[in-house]
Amino acid sequence: MRQGQEQTIEIRNSSGDPEVVHWPWLFLPPEIDGAMEEGTPMIPPGSSVRYSLKPDPPGFRWFHTHTFAGKDLTKAQYGGLHGFLLIEPRDNPGRYDQEVFLALHDWGGHFEGGGDGYMNPVYDVSTINGKMLGFASRCG
Repeated sequence: MRQGQEQTIEIRNSSGDPEVVHWPWLFLPPEIDGAMEEGTPMIPPGSSVRYSLKPDPPGFRWFHTHTFAGKDLTKAQYGGLHGFLLIEPRDNPGRYDQEVFLALHDWGGHFEGGGDGYMNPVYDVSTINGKMLGFASRCG
């Protein structure tokens, strides 16, 4: 996206639960900010919403669900509901030939008891941009 240039975004909730998308560090009105406590309405399962916004300030951002997963480590952000967002500045864009975004994520979470009596999340798989270590294709 470009700073200050109006964008229309359609979000479809393909999950089985009401969801909301939060846009951290963007200057947005509460009805689309994505924080329920600020007044953003939830998106019902199977529904879509359209937001129009003028992204600001510029920089690297991300978006993610802002719902509570509770004890289910397959829901909300635990289930991978997040993504990248780059807002290029209106003036003086960066002089670069490539940007590489890395998303680290843990999957297959479950709770195990710790020695301190608390339940700790433990994960079966960790990925970088959705790929497991050793998953890369062979070259040559």
